[in-house]
Amino acid sequence: MGLEDSIKPEANIAFVGPFEPNTFGNATYAHGIKPTAYAGFDSPIPAGHDTAKPKQVAAAKPSVKDLQTGAEVAEAKAAVATGKPARFVRIELPGDKRILTLAEVEVFSGGKNVARDGKAKQSSTNGGGEAAHGIDGNKHPDWGKGGQTHTNNAGEKNPWWEVDLGSAVDIEKIAVWNRTGFERRLAGFTLILLDADRKEVFKLTNVATPLGVEIDVKNGGKASYLTYDGKPGKPVDGAVMLAGGGGGSPQPPADPDLAEVPAGYRDPAPFALQKGDVVAILGNGLPDRMQHDGWMETLLQSQLVDQQVAFRNMSTSGDRPNNYPRSSGQMSMTAYLRHVKPTVVFGFFGYNESFDAKPDEFKQQLLEFVKRTRGAKPNGKDFPRIVLFSPIAHEDTRNPNVPNGRAHNSRLASYTAATAAAAEEAGVAFVDLFHPSLELFKQSKQPLTINGIHLTEEGNRQLAEVIASALLGKPVTTSASLEPLRQSVLDKNLHWWNRYRASDGNDIWGGRSTLAFVDNQTNAAVLQPELAMLDTMTANRDVVVWAKAAGKDATADDSNVQKPVPVVSNVGGGSKSSSAVKEGSLEYLSGEAVLDEIAVAKGFKVSLFADEKRFPQLVNPVQMQFDTKGRLWAAVWPTYPKWEPLKQMDDALIILHDDNNDGVADRVTEFAKVQNPLGFEFWNGGVIVTFQSELVFLKDNDGDDIADERVIMLQGLDTSDTHHGANNLIYGPDGGIYWQSGVFMVHNHEHPWGPSLQSSASAMYRFDPRRFTISMHATNSPNPHGTSFDYWGYQYATDGTGGRAFQVRPEGDGFQMHELLKKEVRPVTASEVVSSAHFPESMQGDFLICNVIGFLGIKHYDLQRNAETGTVWGEPAGDDL
Repeated sequence: MGLEDSIKPEANIAFVGPFEPNTFGNATYAHGIKPTAYAGFDSPIPAGHDTAKPKQVAAAKPSVKDLQTGAEVAEAKAAVATGKPARFVRIELPGDKRILTLAEVEVFSGGKNVARDGKAKQSSTNGGGEAAHGIDGNKHPDWGKGGQTHTNNAGEKNPWWEVDLGSAVDIEKIAVWNRTGFERRLAGFTLILLDADRKEVFKLTNVATPLGVEIDVKNGGKASYLTYDGKPGKPVDGAVMLAGGGGGSPQPPADPDLAEVPAGYRDPAPFALQKGDVVAILGNGLPDRMQHDGWMETLLQSQLVDQQVAFRNMSTSGDRPNNYPRSSGQMSMTAYLRHVKPTVVFGFFGYNESFDAKPDEFKQQLLEFVKRTRGAKPNGKDFPRIVLFSPIAHEDTRNPNVPNGRAHNSRLASYTAATAAAAEEAGVAFVDLFHPSLELFKQSKQPLTINGIHLTEEGNRQLAEVIASALLGKPVTTSASLEPLRQSVLDKNLHWWNRYRASDGNDIWGGRSTLAFVDNQTNAAVLQPELAMLDTMTANRDVVVWAKAAGKDATADDSNVQKPVPVVSNVGGGSKSSSAVKEGSLEYLSGEAVLDEIAVAKGFKVSLFADEKRFPQLVNPVQMQFDTKGRLWAAVWPTYPKWEPLKQMDDALIILHDDNNDGVADRVTEFAKVQNPLGFEFWNGGVIVTFQSELVFLKDNDGDDIADERVIMLQGLDTSDTHHGANNLIYGPDGGIYWQSGVFMVHNHEHPWGPSLQSSASAMYRFDPRRFTISMHATNSPNPHGTSFDYWGYQYATDGTGGRAFQVRPEGDGFQMHELLKKEVRPVTASEVVSSAHFPESMQGDFLICNVIGFLGIKHYDLQRNAETGTVWGEPAGDDL
């Protein structure tokens, strides 16, 4: 399942991204141990764990002209119409980042649907959306009904679906049925019929987005549009929906025009920070981590008393000078710079690029970055002054689990030289971090990085001294007296982080932002003003930072923050985007009253362990686990789905103690404040937990059940749709931490083995906290929740939205989801394999799933394992609850 044998630190591992199969090709020096259970499979078992996707050539997005919609396309005529018999029926989507989903394709010959006897295939498959579902007779538009096709959820260029009818027949008409919820994925599709020699005999292009459409092949391709129930209808209006677009993302504003930069323009020299400057910090994981320790700004502010310089960290793990991957709908970097209005821009690049081993190309990228940043003229008046920082060195931590960095440092040195050369040619300031960090690493008795490339808090403190001294032209050092200033910087950074890296972006600017509820109130109308609130709250904390730097006492005054937009409840309000059936009730039963409503299998009993009435901290629990002391830990999320400014942020990991062993909790301890704690797992004496866009290790070192050690282990988790971000963390028998994450996300994870892993796949991911390897393990769409292992190391997964359950097993060069059981219910919030003496022997190794709409309870399945093939199949064994 991925147990590492050995990974040579300088292994030339080929990496993979979201637009390729989940392969691990060329991982020559990184191999794993295959469990005996999987001896029947031919797949290599990887331990290199894919990291960065191959370099892609950006394809032009289809224009509105290329992909027409609405009635205009309804008049489309066949480009080819020979009238000859056809054997193959093919549907294609033109353009890049397209996803093809079909509910059903019917092919009529002699008045009969002959497609049902054909064989279907497609360009790729995602989330159980097999090509055969397109001819299975189930044309229900709901994905949850299990009868739909689905290509790669990350999108691909020109995806296709095709059915082979077995022989050429005279085709009269073809009916194409779409899915609901993502209708405009099918905008502008092409229908092609081919003869037995695969020559085109009919072709209809630019077909408008249908719910259902019948295409009259005999009469030149006239399209008759239908509703889902087969009544006369019309095409769906709107632009084509590309991958990551969710429920119809509005396109972000076009990138603003850039100002002309005079030839030979150079910044004033030497560089100096000036009164009233606004500094925007762009770059990769290096400055991204800095904001959570706060040392760089703390040192600079301590030397800029009464200068009122403001800092805004706009860096993100994996960013490059020419590439800022973000989820759909977000502003471009140029637009965001104009929002921040910086007079100074810091650029930290070079780490991820160094694996390309093309320093001259990188130099040109930096020159373009300078030109583009100047041309943005962010404050509307002047070209910003720019500082380019080199990458830091790769530390040899003497840890055999991670690369020692010796070979990598030669590349980083060349990228440092390229950065210096670009700065000199462009006329901007340059700060060398590579050589000073090499010296810091040599002098330190303890590692200053967690994995060779990501600095510890102490490493950030020492590097901050290097940066401040270089920028200010004099030695600058830290002291204990700066701690109040640093705490004020951290408070300001937290508010800005929640603005710039706003969670639930799909509701703010993405596909669900335009959903209209009562009185046409949209998600965007509610959430976008909250970003302005955070702008004001951040500025209020600038004032505190300046006061602390001057040795004065101050607290943030938020009296000037605009009030949040009042939200009209959709319950009973006749909302456009919900229904009375789904709205439910605002009357909630108490924990005791719920016991009377639960039906439980014979021989079992359900008792109340803890509830919100006794323990007010127990609000919106999203994952729970017992530790080896028998204590129940819970991740609680009071601010779900995202924190509202001005309100208390009480998200946390809590521990519920049963001190007298009577089966009822007696007290609660808050282990740590954790924002958006969607999943956690015990590891190495502590806990690994999702903390918004990061994976954080927390540990109690003094025995008071309160975390006093906090380490960011992995950056770059997207939170654009928080409820199906990285969830349900599981520690696998191979030492990996597994989680699943759904659609609308763009993850970008830096690690010490190569360039960042960028992935928008709805999938299961694997992170090794010892080796800091990260991989996309197997796709599962659209919103997967639930991962488990059994006693033999077999792995299982469920998808929340569709309700499907899978065995995750080796296939080809990676892992794939294979149907585990016939789906009975949806949506599934969790799944588990029974492995506990608390349950009877007859249940050991069985599979449980929890469902929350329609059937409210726990389904039980008996798993039959084939020891020869390694496959598993589940059969219903009743309802446990």
